Amino acid sequence: MSRKNVTRACVKKIKDVSKSLPNEEMRKLFFNNAMICGGAINSLYMGTKVNDWDIYLKDTKACLPLIEHWIEGCNVSVRTEPNRIKIEKFANSDEYFLKKINKPVEEHEKYFPKAITNNAISLDGNVQIVMRFTGNPDVITETFDFEHAKIVYNFSTNDIHSSQEALESMLFKRLYYTGSHYPIASMFRMRKFIKRGWNISAGQMAKIAFQINALDLSDRAVLREQLIGVDMLYMSAFLSKMDRDGVYSLDSDYVSNLLDDIFDFPATNEEVGEDGSPF
Repeated sequence: MSRKNVTRACVKKIKDVSKSLPNEEMRKLFFNNAMICGGAINSLYMGTKVNDWDIYLKDTKACLPLIEHWIEGCNVSVRTEPNRIKIEKFANSDEYFLKKINKPVEEHEKYFPKAITNNAISLDGNVQIVMRFTGNPDVITETFDFEHAKIVYNFSTNDIHSSQEALESMLFKRLYYTGSHYPIASMFRMRKFIKRGWNISAGQMAKIAFQINALDLSDRAVLREQLIGVDMLYMSAFLSKMDRDGVYSLDSDYVSNLLDDIFDFPATNEEVGEDGSPF
């Protein structure tokens, strides 16, 4: 697609999502803060199917009413932190970062919440409202792991923010790693892109490995935070099983055996977001 047509597609999606909001004030708030980032724009430019629409928000406190609308009746609460909106509490302590919402078919509405994590609210219609990072386009893209993902459509300005490097990376399907809070998730994303015909140099792979090496994965809190970026369903089962086993001192043999059991090795179902977080 041309830049003009990519913009049109993004406008259409934002306006369509806004129709599910209850009043004009909420729609205005959404229009002022909504941005489409990463994979959807890549897919539009490259003429491939858009699998998911990741919508980020600019103003943390201002957007809290939007988040509260989407989680209403889901038995969770939220609070704001600098540059993020965080789930305060899940109804079940075993639900580390995943809460599925089940509604009878006759009650389904377009863009109703299907699942909630500490990173995002997944809406019907392949839309994710991302909460883990909020801010202007430059702030948001600083959290993204690969250069080609650093493309943002800003609804309030009707503009696409991108760099020459991001466009070239996308054009030549070359992965350039720019760092991540979740390098393990970036490793899984790398595998996904390679399956789609992208390529990556040994140097870029080494950069990911170096960041992973700096993590203390024997620390349960660190491990839990990093695994949130890999696969919601399977890693939730992993963390719950670890607690049931009463394991507090981790070693590689225990972790390897448990992952093999849960993922039914080899694993095939890794899906993560542009910043390394799951949706």
